[in-house]
Amino acid sequence: MIRLKDLLKEFEYGNKLFADIEDENLINPEFLDKLIAKPEEENTEDEKKLLKVLSDYFSKDVLKTIDTSILEKLLKLKSKFPKILDPSMSAKKLKHAYRGTTIGIDTLLDAINNGNLSKAGYKTYVIENPQITIQSKGSTGYLSFSTEMVHADSFAYDVADGSRIIKLIKQGLVPITAEVSLKNANFLFNPEFIMAFSNYEEDETLLIDTKYTPSAIHMTDPLKFHRPDRLIKNLDQFADQGFSINPGYYKLKEKLDALGDNKK
Repeated sequence: MIRLKDLLKEFEYGNKLFADIEDENLINPEFLDKLIAKPEEENTEDEKKLLKVLSDYFSKDVLKTIDTSILEKLLKLKSKFPKILDPSMSAKKLKHAYRGTTIGIDTLLDAINNGNLSKAGYKTYVIENPQITIQSKGSTGYLSFSTEMVHADSFAYDVADGSRIIKLIKQGLVPITAEVSLKNANFLFNPEFIMAFSNYEEDETLLIDTKYTPSAIHMTDPLKFHRPDRLIKNLDQFADQGFSINPGYYKLKEKLDALGDNKK
């Protein structure tokens, strides 16, 4: 873990936050330039160190985490510097963030029973107001989200195919995309600020928490895939292979079939 033990206890940031568009960690300073109050201000040593940590974290070739304590300090500054720290202040006027993840089949059925299941497209579905809380198994103290659903969806698409989805079903899991309101006060970072020091256009933000309550759940039918050679043609095939699966998958199939287009 990248620790910031050498940062000052109160995190010194001067009169403004990250207001130096000449900081060496910036890749696209024009994004930051639109977010800071003028005139510019040279970053403090604390700001420089933290910006380096954030730059490393949001790159794709470094295995790293961030010390949660410094993120919690920034969270307390969110109302003072909303253009940098509040994702809802994006020029895109964002309202939600999205995370691709897996949840248990029984939890998914609870969400369907509590909320409103409807078709969203070909073999895609949405559960509005699912009234469940998802607890991450991670221990970092924060979770990565995207403010664009397409980026979070890629996780579900990656696993909802072939042997990977079969492995998940054997574990009693379903891939989903969770939609969470940005009214959640624990979201941190305007994705446009992150773009100032990242080359990856994934519209990222962080939730400084390990649990969240989705306003909606988006899913692709886990029993139907876009590759015909890898379809699960019948849930009983698991029994034929010597595996017993959670009976909840049969209940899920019934609920999706009832919506009308879940046929072969």
